[in-house]
Amino acid sequence: MNHSALNTIFERASADMGYNFINLVGATTPKQAPPLPAAILSSFSFQSREGRNRGKTTYALKFQLLQKGATLSGAERQELIERLENDALEIMTTISTNPKVALIKELVISPLSSSKIARQECGVEVTAEIVTIF
Repeated sequence: MNHSALNTIFERASADMGYNFINLVGATTPKQAPPLPAAILSSFSFQSREGRNRGKTTYALKFQLLQKGATLSGAERQELIERLENDALEIMTTISTNPKVALIKELVISPLSSSKIARQECGVEVTAEIVTIF
């Protein structure tokens, strides 16, 4: 599986969950804030390859899921973060069901602090390594 095929799988999985997909890989930061809810792919890079005709390729993935949250109370924000975590897990599960994806490892899902988000959205950041087979 190559980089563009894996990117397409991620885009479809996030769109199926109702997120507007924004790919920032190789692009500059957008001048306008993305429409919410948003799945923002911020880093997607080749890590390693093992094998010649058959083997595995590992990619590192980093993305954020954002939802509106400026007017939420602390408890409501926590509830939304839990929902975003579940959505991130669902997206990664969808990716893992592709027959060319062998393994997802080093999965980390962490809440974004409000200082990282300009419009006070609520969000989580996800990092993982995806091992594909060829």
